[in-house]
Amino acid sequence: MKAILFASVALLTLIFVGCSEIPQEDLNYKSEKSFIPINSGSQSVNSVETEFSASKDITGSCGGVIEIDEVIPGGPFGEIKVKAKMKVKAGTFPDNETINFTLTVNTENTTVIVYPVRPDFTKPIQLSVEYKGLDLSGVNPEEVQFIFEDGNGNYYQVENDEVFVKISQGKLRVKNAKITNEFVSSPMPYSRFGFIR
Repeated sequence: MKAILFASVALLTLIFVGCSEIPQEDLNYKSEKSFIPINSGSQSVNSVETEFSASKDITGSCGGVIEIDEVIPGGPFGEIKVKAKMKVKAGTFPDNETINFTLTVNTENTTVIVYPVRPDFTKPIQLSVEYKGLDLSGVNPEEVQFIFEDGNGNYYQVENDEVFVKISQGKLRVKNAKITNEFVSSPMPYSRFGFIR
């Protein structure tokens, strides 16, 4: 009887352990990598602006889109084109609430700030960013990642549809990065995303 009981417990243990979820690799890491700069090498960028921003009041029942389309003089191609689009879906927060969202593109490195990102958001904010005309010499396209930086030097990979790099055009793009409520920064009051190499 003891042998049957022991065999049953052993079998249940094997089933439980075999069916339990295997933890995924922690995507949080401190990195020696750095954000890809806008101004690199001898090709200076002549921007007096340190950032471009756009803001919009968005209602929960409707959602909304914020876009930035700017040009920075200088760089190896004469100018750097920057496009960013942030889409907040209807139902991301309560229908009767209106929130002022801000999208900010840094002109010194390839980072973007999304504000706010709140823990009570129920749908991801979609973010697409494209740079064209960057000096990408020395950048390995296979090592470029689009990440979230939490303010304490920790980087987290951000799910997206595509990260595209074309060295010959100085082109860097992320398509539909999913900014979820897990990307709430502390101690910073905003969430910073960008391309690292």
